Amino acid sequence: MKAKKCPRCGKSSLYETRGEYRMELPPNIAGPTVVVADAEWQHCNSCGEDVLSKELEQAINRKCRRRKKSTVA
Repeated sequence: MKAKKCPRCGKSSLYETRGEYRMELPPNIAGPTVVVADAEWQHCNSCGEDVLSKELEQAINRKCRRRKKSTVA
């Protein structure tokens, strides 16, 4: 498979990745790490950048909305 160019560093080292995606929340947002099982994204082997698919972004947003609702209630 031919690697794609990374939008961050410009090198041709962006590869398809599949597995459990873990996203650490920024310090100003309380809560545990967001985990999406069986996810697909692209990862740059040069700079470490992750480029998320639309589906993965939507899954992360759903998890964050659910967590927000459960902490408000």
